[in-house]
Amino acid sequence: MIPWWVRQNIRTVYDTIEVAEPHKALWSFGEALYNEQGAVRRARADAALFLYYGSARHGLRGSPLADVLSPSDPPFRNVIQKCVDTKTAHIFQNKVRTYFTTDAARVEERERAEGMTQAVEAQFASAGFYSYPGFQNCLSGQLFEGGVAKIVTDLEGGRIIIDRVFPWEVFVPPEEARVGAPRQYLHRQLVDRAVLAAMFPEFEKQIREAPAAPDDWLVLENLASEQTSDLVAVWEAWHLPSFSVDLSNPKSFGRDSNGKFTKGVNSGHDGRHAIALESVTLLDQPWPYDYPPFAFFKPQPDPVGFWSRSLPESLSGIQLELIKLGKRIQSLIHLHAVPRIIVARNARLNKAQFTNDHADVLESSTLPQSSVMYLTPQAVPGELFRREQELDDEALRQAGISEMSAYAQKPPSINHAPPMQHLRDSESIRHTPAFRAWESFHVEAGTAIVDGYRLLAEHDPNFTIMFGDADNLKRIKWRDVDLGRGKYKYRAWPTNLLPSAPEARSERILSYLEAGLFDKRQATAAAMEGALDMKSLVGDQNAVERNIGKLLDQVEKEGLTVDTMPSPFNDPALCMRMAADRINKLEADKVADDRVEGLREFWDAAYRVDLRMKADAAQAAQPPAQAAAPSPPQPPAAPAAPPMAA
Repeated sequence: MIPWWVRQNIRTVYDTIEVAEPHKALWSFGEALYNEQGAVRRARADAALFLYYGSARHGLRGSPLADVLSPSDPPFRNVIQKCVDTKTAHIFQNKVRTYFTTDAARVEERERAEGMTQAVEAQFASAGFYSYPGFQNCLSGQLFEGGVAKIVTDLEGGRIIIDRVFPWEVFVPPEEARVGAPRQYLHRQLVDRAVLAAMFPEFEKQIREAPAAPDDWLVLENLASEQTSDLVAVWEAWHLPSFSVDLSNPKSFGRDSNGKFTKGVNSGHDGRHAIALESVTLLDQPWPYDYPPFAFFKPQPDPVGFWSRSLPESLSGIQLELIKLGKRIQSLIHLHAVPRIIVARNARLNKAQFTNDHADVLESSTLPQSSVMYLTPQAVPGELFRREQELDDEALRQAGISEMSAYAQKPPSINHAPPMQHLRDSESIRHTPAFRAWESFHVEAGTAIVDGYRLLAEHDPNFTIMFGDADNLKRIKWRDVDLGRGKYKYRAWPTNLLPSAPEARSERILSYLEAGLFDKRQATAAAMEGALDMKSLVGDQNAVERNIGKLLDQVEKEGLTVDTMPSPFNDPALCMRMAADRINKLEADKVADDRVEGLREFWDAAYRVDLRMKADAAQAAQPPAQAAAPSPPQPPAAPAAPPMAA
C-alpha cells in the first residue's frame, strides 16, 4: 500500500517512497475500503431500516430481507421500533451542557471559562443539537452503527458548520480500528458540482469535466445522478499525526511567517488532510490535531472494532421470530376463525332464509336444538399468544427498557413518587454506557468547535461570537475569553433536574421551594419551562463571591487601595475566608511575598469592618435606656419666721 499522506520535507519511515499528489493513492485506497466493507455496511443499515419500519417502503436501495418477508404487511408487534424510539427519547430528554473549568483562583480566568462555555453552547444551539438535528444523531446511534456529526471551519465565511453524516459514509481501516483508535478517517460523499466549483474555483475545469457519481455511490434505488441532480463523487481523508504537535506554531498548520498557507512550508509532522476527485487533488493541508473533525455517538461500542452495535442488530432474532409467529397466527385465524352454522337435513330448513336481518322467523320440522348448531372453533392455540408476549418482554429486557417507559404506564401497585423514582434510577443504570456516549459526543464536538474558533480568530482578530441565555444576549471577541491550551478542563453534565411527568415535576419543584433552594420566581419559571439546570437553580447567588474574587485579583496585582477596600456590602466574614484561602494557596506555591502582603492588608481591613458591624449590631440589639421618672411635686415650703427682737 502506498501511503497517501506522505509529503515532501516530512521525515517518516516511508522516505524511500516517491511522493505524489494525494489523489493518486487516496482514491484507490478509499475505493479499496469501500469494496471491502461498503456493501456490507449499507446492507446492514438497509436491514435496520426494514426492521424499524416493518416494511421495505423505506430504505437505501431495497433491503435484502424484503425478498424473504412480505414488504406490504408491517408486523403487528414491532419491538425494534418500540425499543429504538423509547431508548432514544430516554437519552435525548436530558439536555447535555458542556463546561470549561480552571484550577486557577483568579476570577478573571473563571469568567473566561464561563465565556468559552457560553460560546460553545451557542454553537450547539445554532447547529440544532438541542432540537431535531440532535435528535436525528441520537436516533442514528440506536438505529445504525452510530451517530456522526462533522465539524468544519469555514475561514472565508467566518463560521463553523456542523452537518449530520451517515455512518456508512465514514470509513476507517479495520486493522487500525480493532481497538477503536484508528489513525485514518475517510469520508465518501456526494457534492453538487456547482457547489464544489465554488469551493475550489482554481479547479473549476477539472470539476466541470469530472464524471457524474457512479451508481454504487447513490442512495436512492433505480435513479442515476444525472436524472435528478448533478453530483460528483469526492473522497475526503484525514491522517492524524504520529506524535505530539506544537499547535502554537503556525508552521504546524502549513502557514508561513505571515500567517498565510503555503504549500511548501514544512509542518514538521505527518498529519494530513486531503480532498480529492479521481483525477485531481482539490485540497492538501497539514492536519495537526490528534482527532478527526467528527463527533461520534456510539451507545453500544463493539468490543472489537470502531463502530457501535445497533438495536436492530441486537434484537433482529426476536423481531424475525415475532414476524413468523404473527404470520402463523394470521393464517390460522383466516383459515379456522370462521363461525359456521350446521343445519340438520331432516329439519327441512330453507338455508336462504339465514340472513343478517333482524327478527327472522324460521320453521323447522324437528326440535330447534336439534336442527341448527352454531359452531365457533378455537382457531389459535393459546401457546402462540403466550410465546408472542414472552418474546416481546424479552426484547424489552434485553434493551434495558421497563414496561413503564415502553408503554408510558406506571405499575398498578405504585402510587407514590419515591418508588417511581427508584424504578427510574434502576432503569437508568442499564443506560449508563449510552448516557456517557451521548455526553462524549458533545465533548468531542465542543473540542472541535473551540479549535475552530481559534482558527477563525487567527484569520480575523476581531472574530466575535453572539451568545446568551435567558438573562441577556452578548457579543464577545473570542480572544477575550480564550484561556489557551492546557489551562482548562472540559466536561459535560445533563442539565434537567426535573421529572418529565407534570405531577412529579410539581412535587419536585415544591420540595426545592420548601428547602429554600430557590425563590417563587425561579419555581414559576421551572414549572412553566419544564426544565431546570444548576445555573437556573443557583441564579446570581454567587455574585458576592465573584465580586470579592475580583477585589482579591486587583489587590494581588496592585495592593490594597481605596477602590479595593472591603465594605459591609461585601460580607466581611466571606472576605476574610476567601482572602485566607488565597493567602494559603500563594504561600504554598511560594509566590513572591509582595503579592501576599496586599492580601494580608485586605484581611485586616475586612476584620475591622466585621468588628465594626458586630459592634453596631450589638448596640442596636440593646434596649433603649429609659428616661428617669419625674419626681412628684413637693408642697411649697413654709415661709421663714421673722427674726426675734433682741
